[in-house]
Amino acid sequence: MPSNSSLLTLNRKLAHLTRANRYSDALQFFTQSQSQSPKPDHYTISTLITATSNLAHITFGNQLHAYAIRTGLKAFPHVSNTLLSLYAKAQDLNSLNWVFYEVQNPDVYSWTTLLSAYTKLGCVEYACHLFDKMPLCCNVAIWNALITAEMNLGSFLMEFLEQESKLASHWKNTTKHRGNLLIFK
Repeated sequence: MPSNSSLLTLNRKLAHLTRANRYSDALQFFTQSQSQSPKPDHYTISTLITATSNLAHITFGNQLHAYAIRTGLKAFPHVSNTLLSLYAKAQDLNSLNWVFYEVQNPDVYSWTTLLSAYTKLGCVEYACHLFDKMPLCCNVAIWNALITAEMNLGSFLMEFLEQESKLASHWKNTTKHRGNLLIFK
């Protein structure tokens, strides 16, 4: 039976290859070492999904998603978030929504990935609708996703921001501006 150290070695090697943008090598290493390696854990799956999404290899990504569901690893937030990235990059909004709405407590990364995917595909109105449903957890990345979408479509966010006085006041009460530095309280 493989030891925890062999799982750690596997995860380190996969992480190293993925960080070096050697996504094909990471998937190949995993495939070749599967017979001697321990059962993948949530770090393994998350790293493999990252490699898969960067290669736009949606079929293998779907297989990893199914494995994460079968083994309960999808419950780990970083696994769900890498699945969101996979489907966002693949422009698969149905799967993206399905994963997002199954996340117990979506974090800022989850919301940003969802909003960015919709804005990049030109669904700005729906992204604004999602933004309205979002809990009050303003984040620069989320604002940037919406502003970028608005700029790319040639319109501005001013009307939307005026309607969102509660968010604007929350933003004002939770941040301080110091030069170009934005500090969260």
